Amino acid sequence: MFGYYTEILILCWISLGVLCILVYENNRISAENKRYLYLTYVLIAVSAFAEWCGVYLNGRMDVPGWLLVLAKCADYILTPAAGGVLVMQMHLHNRWQKAINTVMIANAIFQLIAVPNGWTISIDQQNHYTRGPLYPVYIGI
Repeated sequence: MFGYYTEILILCWISLGVLCILVYENNRISAENKRYLYLTYVLIAVSAFAEWCGVYLNGRMDVPGWLLVLAKCADYILTPAAGGVLVMQMHLHNRWQKAINTVMIANAIFQLIAVPNGWTISIDQQNHYTRGPLYPVYIGI
C-alpha cells in the first residue's frame, strides 16, 4: 500500500511542476498572482508530503513517535489549508472568504493543541496511530 502512496505523491509533484511551468510561461498572469500560485502549489506539495510521512512512519518502531505526531499535525493543518488557499486562488471575494480564513486558523490552533495531547490521533506502543476521541471535530471543521 505504501508504494501506491509514493507513486501518487510523485504524480502530484510532477503535476504541480507542470502547473508551475504553465504559470511561468503565461504572460497574462501578473507577477503578484504568479507568486500566490507558486505558494499555493508549494503548500499542496508540502501537504501531500506530510500525509505521505504519516503513512510512512505509521508502525515504524525505529523512529521516535513524536515524528509521527509532527507529521500528522502538519497533515491535519496543511490539507484543509491547501483547499482553502485553492478557493482563494479563484478570487471569489465574497462573504465566505472571511469564513474560510477563520475556519483555517481555528483548525490550525485546534490541531496544535489536540494532536500532541492525543485528542485527534492516538499513538500506541508500536507507533501505530488511530483516530482520537476528538477526530470528529477535525472532520467537522
